[in-house]
Amino acid sequence: MKKNQFFTINTLLAVALACFHFAILKVLSLEWHAIYLSVYLFFPIATLLVHQSLMKQIDKRPQAFVTYFMGGMTAKLLSSLGILLVVLYTNREIKVAYTLLFMIYYLAFTVLSVLTLFKALKQKN
Repeated sequence: MKKNQFFTINTLLAVALACFHFAILKVLSLEWHAIYLSVYLFFPIATLLVHQSLMKQIDKRPQAFVTYFMGGMTAKLLSSLGILLVVLYTNREIKVAYTLLFMIYYLAFTVLSVLTLFKALKQKN
């Protein structure tokens, strides 16, 4: 997968999820909070950075790629956990809604990252 193609898919997923979130908020008559921007921005950027670093390693030794893959996913997981804890600690009134949004974004962008990496690995072999 080309660099620009992943960027486009990443951006489209981010926009689609944000629109879906806005629609759910409207249907359920819930209030939108500015802190939701942290989710809207963090996951596309983090996924793009991890993906780019892993794509640089894909043509190197398989053991090195596995190490970078595990390191990249762990870094994304720990930084996500840090953001989630800080936001939940400072915005207790929206903890359930924010956590659900956070989980959906984490799952969607992790699936996108893994699927595109596995596709690139298949094409390599």
